[in-house]
Amino acid sequence: MALFAARTPTLVAAALVGGALVLSVPTVVSATPRPANATTALTAAHAAQATSRVLVLRRGSHGAEVTRLQRRLHVKASGTFGVLTVAAVKRFQHAHKLAPSGVVNAATWRLLVRFTSPAPTRRYGDRGSWVKVLQKDLRVSPQSGYFGKLTKAAVIRYQKGHRLTPSGVVGGRMWAMLGHGGSIPKVSGPASRSKTRGRTCPVPGSTFTDTYGDPRAGHTHKGVDMFKHRGAAILAIETGTVVRAHWSGSSGGWTITLKGRSGAKFFYAHNDKNLVKAGQHVTIGDKIATMGDTGDAKGNPQLHFEYWPSGKEGAAVNPTPLVRSLC
Repeated sequence: MALFAARTPTLVAAALVGGALVLSVPTVVSATPRPANATTALTAAHAAQATSRVLVLRRGSHGAEVTRLQRRLHVKASGTFGVLTVAAVKRFQHAHKLAPSGVVNAATWRLLVRFTSPAPTRRYGDRGSWVKVLQKDLRVSPQSGYFGKLTKAAVIRYQKGHRLTPSGVVGGRMWAMLGHGGSIPKVSGPASRSKTRGRTCPVPGSTFTDTYGDPRAGHTHKGVDMFKHRGAAILAIETGTVVRAHWSGSSGGWTITLKGRSGAKFFYAHNDKNLVKAGQHVTIGDKIATMGDTGDAKGNPQLHFEYWPSGKEGAAVNPTPLVRSLC
C-alpha cells in the first residue's frame, strides 16, 4: 500500500477470543485527495484491512497455529501452549531484544517470520519433500529428495554468501531467507458476534484457524477445529432437529448431526458428552453437548465442526468463513 505524506493511524483495538488475543491492524488514512473513481476501491480496501487482526497466542491457547509456533521454536508440537512453549517464546524474545512476556504478539510474530520457519531442520543424509524444496530453491540437480554431498555443498555456499554460519545444516533462519518463514497469522471478522441471521457461534470464545483441506491420515480435513477447555458448552448453531447423537467410533467419538431449519446440516465431533437425542427439536443457542477429546482428538479438547449447506451428508464445504462470521 502506498503511504502518503499526511496520515493518521487508527487506534489498535484488542479483544480476547478463547485463549488467544486478537489485535486490530491499524488502518492508514491518507489526507491526500483522491480521484472520485478510486473512492469505492479505497473504502473496500480499508474495510478489509480493518477486520484483519493479528492472532496473539499465549499460555492456554490451542490449535494449528500453536503447533506451527512450536515447530518454529523446536518445542514438542502438541498444539497446546503450555509452560515449555512459554519458556521457548521467552528465550526467543530475550535473544531478539523484546520484553520476555511469553506472549506471541504482533512484534514477536514479525521477528518469528523473519528468523524462524515451521519447516523442519534438514541436514546431510535426510530425505523427503522438504529436501526437494531445498534443492529447487538452491538449483541443485538432480532434485532427488536426498540431502547428499551436492546439496550440502550448495547449502554451505548459500550460507557463506548470506553471512550465515556455514554449517551445512538448514535451520529456521535459512528457511526464512529462502522464503519459507510463513506469514503472520490473522483472524478475519469481528472478535465476537451474537446471533446473526438465525445462527450463532457453536462454541463462543473458542480459538480456531482455517485448516480445511489440510492432509490427515488417509484423507483431508473436512471441518474446522474449535478449541476451548474441556467441558465448554457446545451450542446449536441454528434451530432445527437432531438427526443423530451417538458414538460414531474411534475417529469422531461422540458426535451430533443437526439439521437446521435452513435445510443445511452440521456435524459436531469429539464431544465429551452429548446432551440431546436423535429426533429432538433444538432452538438456536441451546446447549447440545460439552467439549471433549473423544475419538482421535488425543488429549486435546476440541470441537470438530463440519458444514453441509446442501443438506447432503458428507458434502462438506469450508466452514471457517461461516464460523468467523458468527464467532
